[in-house]
Amino acid sequence: MSRIPCNVIKDLMVLYEDDVCSGESRQMVKEHIEECEECRKLFLMTKEKLPDISLGENGEEVRNSIDELKEVSRRTCKKLERKVTYRHILIVSVALVAAILVSSVWTEWLKYEVNVVPKEDVEITELYELESGDIYCTFECKENFMYVNPSRLRVPEGMGFQDCDDGWQEIYFQYSRPFGERPVIEVVSNNQISVVFSRVDTYGMINEDGEWTAPDGYTHKCAAIYYGRTDKEDTLLVWKEGQEIKPAPKEIENRVRRNGIMLGQGNHYGNVIMLVR
Repeated sequence: MSRIPCNVIKDLMVLYEDDVCSGESRQMVKEHIEECEECRKLFLMTKEKLPDISLGENGEEVRNSIDELKEVSRRTCKKLERKVTYRHILIVSVALVAAILVSSVWTEWLKYEVNVVPKEDVEITELYELESGDIYCTFECKENFMYVNPSRLRVPEGMGFQDCDDGWQEIYFQYSRPFGERPVIEVVSNNQISVVFSRVDTYGMINEDGEWTAPDGYTHKCAAIYYGRTDKEDTLLVWKEGQEIKPAPKEIENRVRRNGIMLGQGNHYGNVIMLVR
C-alpha cells in the first residue's frame, strides 16, 4: 500500500476531480484510492450527484404562505405611508436642526468650558532646557485628568510656508468627556504628566548640507508655550524665548532619550512627547 498519508490524498482529491493537478500527483492519487478502501469510498461519495432540492408535497402551501407575507408587508407599508404627515416630517426636521445646534454649541464652546482643567488648577513643577534646546515641563493638576490635547507648532497667519521665529505651542488637559469623543492623546487617569516641547519644526527638502532650511524648505521656531488655547484668551504662559531656565539634570536627559526612542514608553504627537508619570 502507498506510504502517502490519507490526509494528503484527501487534499488532492478536489484537484484530481477537476483535472488541474500535475500528472505525477494524479497518478499518486489514482494508485492510492485503488489500494485504500477508506479513501476510495470518500472519492466515490464526492462523485455522487446532490439530490434535487424542492419544496416537496407541501410546496404549494409554502408558496401561498410566502405570498401572504408579501401582501401583509405591502398593506403595512401603505398604512405607514398614510400615517406619515407633514406634521411628522416637521417634527423630525426640527429635531435634526436642534441636534445640529446642540452639537455645534458643544463643539465650539461647551466642550472647552465644561471639562477642561482650568489654568488655576494647573501648576508647573519642573521646567528645564534639554541639551537639544527643547523644553521639558512637568504639569501637576489638583485632580486626575484623562486626556491630553497638545498642538503642533503654530505660526502667525500668512507665515505657514516660510521661515518663522515667532511660533508657539499650546497644550491643555481634559477630564472624562461626556459624549465619547476621541481625544488627541488618552492617558491613564493621573494628575501629573511630563511633556517635551520641540523648539523647531522643519518642512520641505533637505539641502546639500543635510539641513531643512530655505530655499529647499522652511523652518518654524517656537518662541512661547502656553497652557490653554490662545483663541480662547484664557492661557497660562509656560515658557517664552529669553526666559532664564535651568539645564535639565542628567536623569531627565536619560529619561527623555529613552522615551524618545522607545515609543511604547511615551506618547508622541507631532513635535511633542508625553512622558506619563
